Parts: sequence; C-alpha cells; structure tokens
Amino acid sequence: MTPPIIFINGRFLTQAVTGVQRYAIEAVKALDLQLRPGQDVRLLVPGAGLKTAPALRNIPVVRAGRLAGHPWEQFELPFYSRGGVLLNLCNPAPLYRTRQVALIHDMIVFAVPGCTSLLFRTWHQAMFRRVTRNSRTLITDSEFSRSEIIRILGTPPEKIKVIHAGCDHMAAIEPDYSILGRNGLAGRPFIFAVSSLNPNKNFGSVIKAMEGIKNPGFDLVIAGGINPAVFSQDRAGFPESVKYLGYVTDAELKALYSRAACFVYPSFYEGFGLPPLEAMACGAPVIASNTSSLPEVCGGAARYIDPASAESISAAIVELMASPALREQLKHKGLEQVKLFKWADTARGLYNSCLEAA
Repeated sequence: MTPPIIFINGRFLTQAVTGVQRYAIEAVKALDLQLRPGQDVRLLVPGAGLKTAPALRNIPVVRAGRLAGHPWEQFELPFYSRGGVLLNLCNPAPLYRTRQVALIHDMIVFAVPGCTSLLFRTWHQAMFRRVTRNSRTLITDSEFSRSEIIRILGTPPEKIKVIHAGCDHMAAIEPDYSILGRNGLAGRPFIFAVSSLNPNKNFGSVIKAMEGIKNPGFDLVIAGGINPAVFSQDRAGFPESVKYLGYVTDAELKALYSRAACFVYPSFYEGFGLPPLEAMACGAPVIASNTSSLPEVCGGAARYIDPASAESISAAIVELMASPALREQLKHKGLEQVKLFKWADTARGLYNSCLEAA
C-alpha cells in the first residue's frame, strides 16, 4: 500500500525563531533524514514572507499561493494540501480541515490569559476549540499538556498523543566563546537565564532573588528579550551583579550554557520547556520551577524552586553556588536526562501519527 502524501504546514519559516519554531525546524530536519523511497513529504510555505529554509535532502520546500500569515494558513494552505495529510507543528492550523494532525504545545492562552493580548487570546482560544474537534489526531509535548487539553477543552483522551521534543540539536552547534570576553564573563562565575517578553517567564523574580543575596561573588547573566514592565529600559535598577546581554546567536547561547555555573528557569507555566534541556545538554546544572511540565521534563536532574517565591529562587542559587559537588552531581544527572529526548524519536512519532490519520 502506497503511503499517503504528507504536507507540512511551513508557515513557521516566515516567523522569528522561538520555542515552537525551533521544534518545527528540528523535527522537519530529523524527519528529512529518516525518509525512504516512496515516502512523500512536502513542506508547504507561504508565497510571501519566507525568511530562511533548512537544508533538506528529501523534503522539497514548495511555495504555495500568494498570501501570508493567518490568511494563507486558513484559505490557501487547505487548497494546496488537498489529497494528503496535513501536519501542523506550531499550534495554529486550518479551522475546517479534518484530514490533519495538529500539534498543540500548551494551553497558556486559557491557563494564563494575562500573558497575551486580548486579540491573540480570543483568536487562539477559538481556533484551539475548532481544531481540536476537527483534526483526526492531536499531538502535544508532555503528559501535563495532554491533561490540560483534556481538562480545558474536554477532548477525548484517546485522540491526543504525547510526543516529546528533542534537544540533541545542541550537539551540532559550535560554541562562540568570544561572547564571554566581550562581556567580562571570562574570569568570574555566573549563573545564566534566558529571558523573554512574556511575563510568564518570571525573570523579575530572578532579579529580586539576586537583590536578596549579599555580596554574591558571582553574576547573573540574562540573554534574550526583555519585558519593559519587568526590566527598566536603561537597566539602571539592576544590581551590579546582573548583566543583560540582549539577543545572542545559537553559537553564543551554547557558549553561555556551557560556561554557566548553573542555569535558572523560573517560568510559571510551560507545556514542555526546552531551554532547561538545552542547558543540561551543554553540561549546566539546572534550577527549574516545580510547576506544570517542568518536573516531568527535567526529572531528577534539576533543583526545583517555587517560581512565586524570590526567597525560594535565591536559596536554590546560594545552595548550588556554595556546593561544587552538588553542581557536578546535577550536571551528570542532566547529561543522562537529555538522552531521553532525541529529535529522531520525535520525527518518527510525527510520521507514524500522520499515517494513522490518513
């Protein structure tokens, strides 16, 4: 029996790379390596707005239509993917398509509504309700997110599969250690955090935690975007021990992970939480929130904190920084934990789910 054609919704290639786009890129690259003759997978991208495309050997990148964004996804994508199964990897999917697999990473628009604008929240809540009813199969990243979809949307449990993300993409990145010298990080220990515009990421509490540590003897280094409501634009209110680097490349990110004394991830709500695994893959001991999917993903390889308590965060930081033995123990546990998360397994699960949905 000839396998069905699998069309991948490639709208993510027109977007800035955050967690869900990273998932899509790495999953497609891993799937590309697994395809055999007779397995027809095509990556459909909007006719406008394409930024970059991954180098693929077996999956053609096909420009389809003239539109971009939501209009392309809702009106042109269903037409160009007719005759096959449509795989959607980044939450949104066509509302009225039934022969499709939809990957929903989390329920944050329902569970933490204040993290998004009213327009974004209203559209995604309505879209999730329709897509979860119409799609033949739903995929999510964690058992936690599966339970949230069932609880919030009433989706039948048997319709939802859990397929974890991978983190072995970090092994292919060559670290750029020059970022350490440029920012005065070569000679003093530092803890590392990756910030975000989303207040759910809770980096204001990390700043408060550092303020509560007297004469720390180490720095807090923050990379990524900043939320003006949390961080002052001129950063005049930062303690001297806090350094904000702004945007960093993947190579610089790996260097920071690799040289950090520990990595702090105080998020309130995560459907999966890729950064702690990336940090573990680079040998960084991890401090993570004890909420949502993070204990499931990090297992016994992290030191857990209450994200609502700056005191809990500061206590964990002080404990790890005072104990090289504990840091070394968490480092080795982390390197074992990441072996459970391979993109090849993710890709295999996605492909088989599409076959079942055909």
